[in-house]
Amino acid sequence: MKWLHFYLLLVFVFSTSPTTATVIIDKKDLKLFNLHPLRIIPSELTPTRIEYSNHSMTQIKAYIEKNNEIINITSPIQLSECLGDKVTVIQEMNSHLFSISVQKNKYYKIKAEIKCDMENHLFFKSDSPEGELVQIWQILSLAENFFKNIQRIQFWQNKINVQWPSRGDYYWQDVNITNGQHWDVVAHELGHAIYDQAKIGKFGGGAHKIDECYNSNLALSEGWATFFAGWITLDLHAPDPAFEYLVPRRAPIQIENVPPDRCKGPTNEWRVSSYLWDIVDYHSENIYENTNLPFTTLWDVFQNGDYNNINEIHENINFIFTDKSLIDYLWQFNFE
Repeated sequence: MKWLHFYLLLVFVFSTSPTTATVIIDKKDLKLFNLHPLRIIPSELTPTRIEYSNHSMTQIKAYIEKNNEIINITSPIQLSECLGDKVTVIQEMNSHLFSISVQKNKYYKIKAEIKCDMENHLFFKSDSPEGELVQIWQILSLAENFFKNIQRIQFWQNKINVQWPSRGDYYWQDVNITNGQHWDVVAHELGHAIYDQAKIGKFGGGAHKIDECYNSNLALSEGWATFFAGWITLDLHAPDPAFEYLVPRRAPIQIENVPPDRCKGPTNEWRVSSYLWDIVDYHSENIYENTNLPFTTLWDVFQNGDYNNINEIHENINFIFTDKSLIDYLWQFNFE
């Protein structure tokens, strides 16, 4: 059923310290880290609460409650099959493109009692288990809709599964998530899965921090994942868009502007993210930031690139620009 279809090999593991993330090549290396305690969540969840109001037809609306704010996350959905007084609706969190699992091949479900000929308002508290589940689904759906809108969904041939709750936030076969409320972390880890499936580039290994320089493979793979998280979730018109939970030590992470005292050059993941963001965002700090590059064109540069570093992506983007000075300016602005 579509009423819960909301707008939602490398290992990337966060230790209990928020300052360091590490890329692991083998699963056994997870033993080296102090991961989060494993939370046990029931496989079947219900909305935090449901409110009903009179209506001529059976309708369903869903909302996230966060910081005393109510966010509508669906358009009204008609349920024509509702006969009698009420019906129980069960939505399995599993589609042909993505899923959220308790364990291998066992997917979460959301169960709701729907009253017929009423408007059913389903509320999910953002920091509740049911709220976390819905917010993960929302990010996955955002990614699906993004690629459908730019008519580039064909690459997505393998289902992406989210293992939640996991003991760490990382990508290794599945996307592993500790807290579904951390929307930007979810989008970042999903970015790794997209990067992998679309064969965008190499993955790097080793410890890293967002404000340091390291090897070019790692800077590209981490920087691209953060860029993708912004591409599908942040306001492209905002003058200074920022993430909320990504890298708590430096939160909120601003993708538009990298602090000038940070490590410079194309081996810094933060600068990789900012450079790519300047290509797609609509906020221009000066005339040299108006690239107007279609998303489809940029995605075609990314897909199957098997890049080693951001320099190679820059060369291919530069190749399609008539005005070479424009893209060269963005490179100098972000990296030099």
